[in-house]
Amino acid sequence: MEVGKQKTRVFSAEHAVAVALQTNRATDRLKIEHLLESGREPLDEARLAAILKAHGLEDRWKKFLETRR
Repeated sequence: MEVGKQKTRVFSAEHAVAVALQTNRATDRLKIEHLLESGREPLDEARLAAILKAHGLEDRWKKFLETRR
């Protein structure tokens, strides 16, 4: 992405969820909730699943989803 004339890298929402899930503090879980509820576009489930699998976070994601209900 370009900001002005400067090229920069930007985390996708799916990557932000994975990072927050990995650190797993209360504030990080709130960030995940915020991303799920207020994102402009829904998360790309396939992309998120691939990222979670690559980082071994699938079980933690399942537990997170169970606590939301």
